Formats: sequence, structure tokens, C-alpha cells
Amino acid sequence: AAVNLPAIEVHISNVHRREDFRKENKIAPVCTSSVVGFGPFGYHLAMMGMLQIMNEIKASQEMQAQQAQANK
Repeated sequence: AAVNLPAIEVHISNVHRREDFRKENKIAPVCTSSVVGFGPFGYHLAMMGMLQIMNEIKASQEMQAQQAQANK
């Protein structure tokens, strides 16, 4: 990936039930997750997932900072 940022891919339709060429995904290997087949609601689900991911990253960074401070 060009940047170290979480990414969630969203497919409105279920690509696994469509034409074969739609099943070939070029960005999946660098995505944190995928939301497939939920229609436009998939965007909402992806944003909820991204909020969870970002909160986990923040909590991890805060824990590391606290541990570094305690080790001084």
C-alpha cells in the first residue's frame, strides 16, 4: 500500500454472486476489511467499522505511550 492507513472496501451488490470478472479484486490485499452486498447501507456499516478500527488504533497508541512513560 502507498500509505499505512486503514481502508474498507464497499460493494453495494454481492460481487460473489455476479459475473466472474467482478470477483477479481485488486485492492482487497491492502484493505482492512470489506463490506459486500448490503446495498447503500454498506457505507454506514463501513463507517461504523472504521470508527471501531480508529478507536482501537488510538487506544493502542495511548497504551504504548503510557508504557513508555512508565519505563522512564
